[in-house]
Amino acid sequence: MGKYRISGVPIVDNKEDRNLVGILTNRDLRFIEDFSIKIVDVMTQENLITAPVNTTLEEAEKFSKT
Repeated sequence: MGKYRISGVPIVDNKEDRNLVGILTNRDLRFIEDFSIKIVDVMTQENLITAPVNTTLEEAEKFSKT
């Protein structure tokens, strides 16, 4: 992720439904030494905030304050 300057990757349940189940961030990976561990065991799964694709930044700001 660092090579391409990606700070986080959304993790979805499957290709068809694409329900967000977590996000894998640089912070999640910072102290991992065993990269055979499953993503589900290190990704952030709680307090995820999602919004429809046509959400404005103003609307998104309101989501993050609730």
